[in-house]
This record gives sequence, structure tokens and C-alpha cells, in this order.
Amino acid sequence: LTGNDYFVLPPSGDLYSYPGEMPSDMQASFVTNTELDCTLLNTSATVHWEWFGTWTRAIDNFLPQYAPNNIVRGIFPVNVPFLFPMLQGHWGVDEYYHILTSEDGSG
Repeated sequence: LTGNDYFVLPPSGDLYSYPGEMPSDMQASFVTNTELDCTLLNTSATVHWEWFGTWTRAIDNFLPQYAPNNIVRGIFPVNVPFLFPMLQGHWGVDEYYHILTSEDGSG
């Protein structure tokens, strides 16, 4: 690494997976591992996959787990299958980004 390189982690961070579908203990480990990957590669962003019908659960329960350590600060959502619009999980028809906060409202 040159110190000038920038990376975005692939779907969905530490593994090619759907972490919103994982049990909560596995999600916590996944978040920790993704944060370690970000630190190693000097990045703060990841692409995130979810099935088109599971975004609400992922946005409400999984993604806020990244907020406390402020390491993962950018999440690029990709719907699976990708041709379906992002209309679930607090996304409006004309909404192109969404600010995530932790359960205590920080983040």
C-alpha cells in the first residue's frame, strides 16, 4: 500500500454473505472482523448485500452495529437481485442515501 490508495470492501464486508440474515452473535463477530479489515486496508466503506425483502431488518438491527466504533462510515447497498428497487428499509423512492445511527441515536 502506498498510503494514497483507497479501498471499499466487497459485499458484504468481511465475507461474501448476507450478514443481516445471521444470528446476532455471528453479526457481532462479523462487524468486528469487517472493522479489522477496514483498519488493515485503510478504508471506511463497504458494499453491502441484502435480499430485496430483508433491508428493513438489516437497517434496523444489523447496520447500526457499525456506528459505535466509527470505523465503517460508508455503506453502499446492493439489492439482491440487483434489478429490484430499494423501496424497503426506510428508503424512499427518491432517496439515494440514508444516514444510519446507533440505538442511542449517536453515529
